[in-house]
Amino acid sequence: MTVIGKRLDIPVVSTTVGDATPDFEFIATALAGDNPAASEKTQRELGWNPMGSGQPGLLADLDTNYF
Repeated sequence: MTVIGKRLDIPVVSTTVGDATPDFEFIATALAGDNPAASEKTQRELGWNPMGSGQPGLLADLDTNYF
């Protein structure tokens, strides 16, 4: 997430769930959870087909500064 902090010109720091909870209480439990995900259901139900290899990942895409 340093690319997001860099873009917003704000420092990125690591913190514990306990320290972050007052600031993010509304979503702290979800952010702290171990929530593995896969795209198979999205692909099947919505007909979504990822572009595959050769495409930048999320952080590399954000770092291109085109939006």
